[in-house]
Amino acid sequence: MLPKISIIVSTSYATDNSVIQTLDSIILQAFTDFEIIVISDNSSANTIKTVDSYRHKDERIKCVSKDNNSVGCAQNVGLNVAAGEYVLFCSAGDYIPENALSTMYHRARTRMADLVIGMQEIHYMEEVFIPEASRELAEKKDIDKFDFILNQNLILENKLFKRSVIEDHGLQFNSTKNGADAVFVFSFIHGCKRITGCPKVVYIQNKKPFWHKFSTDQIYDLNSLNNAEKNFREIAEIADKSIAAEEERLSSSDYSQMLRIERRNMHERYRSDLYRNFISLTLLNEYYRYIWKLTEPVLQKLKTLLDKYKLNLFPTAWKSIIDEHPDLRLQNGMMSKEELCKQPLLSILITDNVNKARVSDILQSFYNQSFPAFEIYLDSTLKAFVPDALKECPNFHYITHEIFSESFHRNALQMFNAPHALFVEEDVIPSEHTIRQMMLEIGNYTFISAPVLHMNINNETFHPLITQNTVYVNDLNIVRLRSAYNQLDWLSGNKIFNVKVLRSRIILFSDNYVHDINRLYRNAKYIKTTTAHFFTTLTDKDILRNTKGFRVRIGYKYKNRQELKRIQRIEKENTRITTIKQKFLHMRERNMRKWYKALTVKYLYPLQYKRMSRKPIDKSKVVIIVSTQKKLTSATQHMADVLQKEGYDVHVQCLLRLSLRFRDKFKTTMSLIADIATAKAIFMDEANVEISRIKFRPETCVVQLWHGCGAFKKFGYSTVDKIFGGDKKQQDMYPPHQIYDLVTVSSPEVIWAYEEAMQLEGQNKVKATGISRTDVFFDKTYINKARERIYNLVPTARSKKVILYAPTFRGRVARATGPSRLDFEQLFQSLSEEYILLIKHHPLVKKLPEIPTQYKNSFVFDVTRTADIEDLICTADICISDYSSLIFEYSLFEKPMILFAYDLDTYFDWRGFYYDYFDMAPGPVLFSTEEIIDYIVHLDERFDKEKVIRFREKFMASCDGHSTERILKEAGLNKQPVSLKIPSVVGDTN
Repeated sequence: MLPKISIIVSTSYATDNSVIQTLDSIILQAFTDFEIIVISDNSSANTIKTVDSYRHKDERIKCVSKDNNSVGCAQNVGLNVAAGEYVLFCSAGDYIPENALSTMYHRARTRMADLVIGMQEIHYMEEVFIPEASRELAEKKDIDKFDFILNQNLILENKLFKRSVIEDHGLQFNSTKNGADAVFVFSFIHGCKRITGCPKVVYIQNKKPFWHKFSTDQIYDLNSLNNAEKNFREIAEIADKSIAAEEERLSSSDYSQMLRIERRNMHERYRSDLYRNFISLTLLNEYYRYIWKLTEPVLQKLKTLLDKYKLNLFPTAWKSIIDEHPDLRLQNGMMSKEELCKQPLLSILITDNVNKARVSDILQSFYNQSFPAFEIYLDSTLKAFVPDALKECPNFHYITHEIFSESFHRNALQMFNAPHALFVEEDVIPSEHTIRQMMLEIGNYTFISAPVLHMNINNETFHPLITQNTVYVNDLNIVRLRSAYNQLDWLSGNKIFNVKVLRSRIILFSDNYVHDINRLYRNAKYIKTTTAHFFTTLTDKDILRNTKGFRVRIGYKYKNRQELKRIQRIEKENTRITTIKQKFLHMRERNMRKWYKALTVKYLYPLQYKRMSRKPIDKSKVVIIVSTQKKLTSATQHMADVLQKEGYDVHVQCLLRLSLRFRDKFKTTMSLIADIATAKAIFMDEANVEISRIKFRPETCVVQLWHGCGAFKKFGYSTVDKIFGGDKKQQDMYPPHQIYDLVTVSSPEVIWAYEEAMQLEGQNKVKATGISRTDVFFDKTYINKARERIYNLVPTARSKKVILYAPTFRGRVARATGPSRLDFEQLFQSLSEEYILLIKHHPLVKKLPEIPTQYKNSFVFDVTRTADIEDLICTADICISDYSSLIFEYSLFEKPMILFAYDLDTYFDWRGFYYDYFDMAPGPVLFSTEEIIDYIVHLDERFDKEKVIRFREKFMASCDGHSTERILKEAGLNKQPVSLKIPSVVGDTN
């Protein structure tokens, strides 16, 4: 059996520990129907050995080796091997959260989507964030392929792809190393039919620290940039073809001119947004922000591309790019390295106080920043520890400590060319986007400070410094800024200063910079940010060593505990709390239901029957039990009419068991038992637990007419292993079907299914008498009157063909919901000239799905509350259903049927079927509105009438218009004229 999901794992440059983390996260998923295809590319011997050990333990894991090539080629190898219905891509070192596979697969099946997009969570050192585009897409149910946000999320890993779309369009990854994933994703988006979001984190990306070789050696050469442009041109061509096809479709259909213009304008904005994202996300964020790593030819090419593609933007789009990147100062285009050197925004001074072993890491951390407008001044005594690659950077300078030995900081400040400064006196390293974020927030403040985390470079672990973190708790950051606890933030390397203000403070700099920082905290105007982080090798002990205040040294832990309690209090206020009293009331209610059921069903109801059955049988009385409705159901109406004509005294008992409270339910059931105690025959159309423990007198015949024909979805004991099924212990304790003397079914073919569901095997109680209510379908007079009733209700039905959509309910019986997956707009555009659509939801559905106003009562008519299903069956020219037994009755007319099973897998897990769904289906099984339209448009050549006839002969063989006669004969009923009596319903307010 083929798996449902193929997971392709690339191990390029991965360590064995990262592979273990990834494979464990997949194997431990609750969803198990998958295969793992590990592509061994540029992998070490230990990594390959690790994968082999997993493969021998789990047969779902496959390992494919390939030559050293691009990652795209590795993905192609995985696609060629994949056999799953859906494909998921994963990189070694990342991991998939718990239940992510089941959540995405369920979303794909319930929405019948070709592409599912979930949230991607990025872990970088100690920072955790979800890209905004990923979040917005994940929260959408239906995503248009021209949705602007899609252009910002052309990554592989947070998506579940339908493999048939990949194969139908021959999609493959190209061999380039920059942008191949984006081309593949974009091609898939414009080749698939339905895209949906999944509002859960489905993929966690572990971004390696900058000191990792394969993290810092991102390729910034000319070939890489050319590949990026080549891939974007391919994306732009795909977009142009898709837009052209869309506009051709609009011009050839009945859309209004205003709608066409609106859509055309949207396409122009979409095209502009596509170029905008290439400029902003690729040219600027991936290249220009790391200008100090670029060679001059690459920078010139970058400027050329910016000038070229800027012409494809709307003027407002270019302005938005300038506003989005204020630190790049793009008003006159890209600045050169020389211009940045002359006009930096930040000057960085690194003194000889730092650990010499960390000098290289500190320097690389700044050149790895996404903020390019800086200059660096390094104490010349540290010259020997500078990496060779940085020595030639034009924004890198040495400063001789001896020259300014008495006023080093003050004189260095005079040399700075930038309006802001950062002094690195400790082993402090900024995260990749830290400087950029702080520069956006500093404004007119004297300085801005950010929290510092402790890092262990050897095992790559990070955790907050409790001491220094105290400064950023709510009480000291928002409520009151001036505090003695600010002494704990004596570091200078985690702060950016306003140079103009510092130059004006002549007495600021002393030999003790810790003292200077504390003085600024007491007197200056500052801001603290928690949206950026620094990292250090310092410990809490190191922080306390330079903290003089005794109260601060012993009180910082208390401040942190206060902050923790504050956060817990907020979470508690935002969390729904179940009090002890509420828990007690819920427990009491559950126990009351349990004991009420035991007391009444086991003792009181049988005792009431025993007491009332002392009276003699009334041979002319027949009782019909209706469990959930206020009137006779379709399953019992015809039987009641025939019995009345035959002369029986027919009593109808409506229990309304889904809506009555305990007291009313008890009264109703006691009244029912008093009535059935003297009845000659009892008819019901579904199970009734209330009378399941009664031992009926032998003179009374209990007949189960059941409310469905054939044997479709499972019920009763057959659903014990399904989600829908009741508890087996409860069904054994209150067996609802053991009281029957006769169970009527539509064909000998389905006797076994009813015997299984009702635990009646070998008792010869289930008989193929036919179904009573189907007799009316053989009465031409009834059929003509039924059609006339529909024509009077919907006059348009006289002049157009009728499509009946009659789905079953979803969920539990007490909270039944109706499906709403048909696309009325598409149906209207394609079928409205010839057809109308009548919708009849299941009677248990209380809240009916909404119908768009523009189609309601003109093309689409919801007749759930106004028309009987028998009348609709007689009138409809085409029937669309899903898992409803309606198809069995409709097959008697030998007309076209469509099974719209968009959630087939989910429904099967929920309830299950007695026969193979596809083999049994009397018509095509379709999963989308487009398929339904295509079938109806080509109905003449695709309708297989012989298949419907075979279906009818198999499942409706005993339904011939005389079923009621056979049922009455089996029940041993005699003729005696009396009128129909329907007692009032307890609890009925109408």
